[in-house]
Amino acid sequence: MKLECEQPYCNYIEVLQRDAEKTIYRMNCGDGDGIMVCYPVFDGVEIYYNDFQAFRCSEPGNRPGSNFLEINHCRKGRYECCFGKNHFAYLSEGDLAITG
Repeated sequence: MKLECEQPYCNYIEVLQRDAEKTIYRMNCGDGDGIMVCYPVFDGVEIYYNDFQAFRCSEPGNRPGSNFLEINHCRKGRYECCFGKNHFAYLSEGDLAITG
């Protein structure tokens, strides 16, 4: 089943499994893919485990509002993310970043 949203890259996100415990998404990045597993902890709190094997991949634009905390850890390879016009995050293997 395809994820419903307005952004054109959402056509590349597929829901592989959805139940009370978790939702598993597959994202086709063009030069590889990624698996995102979302675990709802309680209302308003979710944990995502991302496993991407791709050089470049766009992230859905439905980021949370101003009241959120995001923790990223790069186990292997490199992680880069743009947080607006002039704000970027770069993580190498073993790095941890907390943003909010």
